[in-house]
Amino acid sequence: MIGYKPPLYFDYPPATYTCTGLTRTRTAITYTDFESLPSGWANIGGTWNIVPGGYKGNAIRGIDGHNGIGGASQFYYGTNLNNYNSLWVTTKLKYVSGNPYVYYGLALINLQLNRLYEISIEQGGFLDIWSYRVESPNDWQILSQTSITNFNLGNWYVLVVFYQVTSTSVNIQAYLYDVNGNLVAQTSANSISSRRFTPAFIGLEIDDGSANYDDFEISTKDLRIITFNNLQINM
Repeated sequence: MIGYKPPLYFDYPPATYTCTGLTRTRTAITYTDFESLPSGWANIGGTWNIVPGGYKGNAIRGIDGHNGIGGASQFYYGTNLNNYNSLWVTTKLKYVSGNPYVYYGLALINLQLNRLYEISIEQGGFLDIWSYRVESPNDWQILSQTSITNFNLGNWYVLVVFYQVTSTSVNIQAYLYDVNGNLVAQTSANSISSRRFTPAFIGLEIDDGSANYDDFEISTKDLRIITFNNLQINM
């Protein structure tokens, strides 16, 4: 049959995959390595300063002041992005201090700056997705949680988030990698509340402690570089 493409068959051993890096392309809306304070950013609560000891070079340190959205603190890219129905976001992040419950990660914020979705590492070794004033009208609601494999509080991690807004829900997918590119946690959530929103602002979040962040990026495309091991194809 002209043009027929036979199916691909995958034999054991099963394939394993590693995220070997993140790449910047023309699809990037913004990128910053936090060597200095980026222009066009704003904070809601907390203290945000450039410090040494980043993943490479400097980092930005967020210290929660309990005076931002939901009693946490946010530092966000100040361009309104609610004309996008889906985006990829990534940052490197590392715990600094706080006890016993510190949440550090990314925030997807509404236009009015009073509701958000938080995708965060929980100090106890979990990857969480939360909403604030969405599922619960005036409070936090956890949407998803999964444990992080071999979690080490002193390590840098790479958090990658994809969200997609449809007519019926906001779908959020979260992937966490160690710095060697190994996937150590992934989870997802669907927000179907009538108070759901298309994210307008995207940035960093710290709740009950402090953390460092490096290499933040927003993109229209998946920027992960994936390699597959033990992959065999029989045709």
